[in-house]
Amino acid sequence: MSCFDSIFVRCPKCGEQIEFQSKSGDCRMKEMSLARCVHTQDKAIFGVADTVEECPKCGTKVKVFVNFTAFAEEFEEDDEEDEE
Repeated sequence: MSCFDSIFVRCPKCGEQIEFQSKSGDCRMKEMSLARCVHTQDKAIFGVADTVEECPKCGTKVKVFVNFTAFAEEFEEDDEEDEE
């Protein structure tokens, strides 16, 4: 038996919950919404990226798109001695 985490997404057409299963991350049989998964930066999101599931209520096919933005910028440390 394999373990997975469940990420629930609302169908954009009817609002029904659609379960996406992820084997990325800890795989502790967690259940969470897509919004919570993004907010907490849970690694399980990588396991559902670009996957498609069908809504059990209306049959609409739903795909999870994941778009993270990473950037680098100049960083200057505060000099603690100046503050004393």
